[in-house]
Amino acid sequence: MGKLRRAAVGLDDETRRAVIAAKDKVKAIQAYNQVASDPLPEPTHESQVRPLAADVEVAVRQWGEVTSVYGSSPTQKQVKAVTERTPDPEPEVSAEERVKRQVVEAGFAPVIVWMDTGKLTPTKALALVDALHDCRPKVRGDMLRLGIVDPVVIREMNRIRERESYSEIVASGYLQFAEGQAIKVSDMKRSDLRDYLDEKYREHQQAAAETKRASKRVDPVNLTLYTNDAALCVTVLSRLFTEDYLMEIAEAIQAKVEKVQE
Repeated sequence: MGKLRRAAVGLDDETRRAVIAAKDKVKAIQAYNQVASDPLPEPTHESQVRPLAADVEVAVRQWGEVTSVYGSSPTQKQVKAVTERTPDPEPEVSAEERVKRQVVEAGFAPVIVWMDTGKLTPTKALALVDALHDCRPKVRGDMLRLGIVDPVVIREMNRIRERESYSEIVASGYLQFAEGQAIKVSDMKRSDLRDYLDEKYREHQQAAAETKRASKRVDPVNLTLYTNDAALCVTVLSRLFTEDYLMEIAEAIQAKVEKVQE
């Protein structure tokens, strides 16, 4: 087993560090060979191992690939040819940690706090971030201020953002039902919101129907009309009725006259 030639005395700091690092890689290869069933050829000079990765475990793996391709005594150039194809990998990161990083990168401070304090798991926090990204800025701000974290509810709120119901919800912070029930918006589910919107729709339909009925209701009116003074009669009528209704009266009188003249 060959030995490394001693590094020259009086090297500058950078070179000295490189030599020390190279020796560490050689030691790692030697330690691997002590337990490996198929030992690797040992380097004969520190320049051979300089291009290997700083991580000694990766360096050993790279040296094994180099020697399998170029034999037991590869040149530094040949070592570089392999290491440039296999760059140092980033440290292993768990799936949960990757999700956390995505949540932090999104930049929604309340969501990060909810995740860090355990109110939301990283997965749920990321789903919330996605829902917030889908919203208009105003809705996004309202959802964070009210503490609404259900992505389905958030998307539904974004859909109804132009309705009066939306304004009522964000102003009060509650779903206020006609029978007195109230649900805090941070606790509401999509089914709660759906029930609330259905109730509001029925209320609006009833109000519209009532308005329509009122516009067609026939009510008796007490008034005094005068003979031999049509202009005065028109004046009296105009004080009580709109111009549109006066036109309806005139058309009705005209139809009556035409029928009499037939």
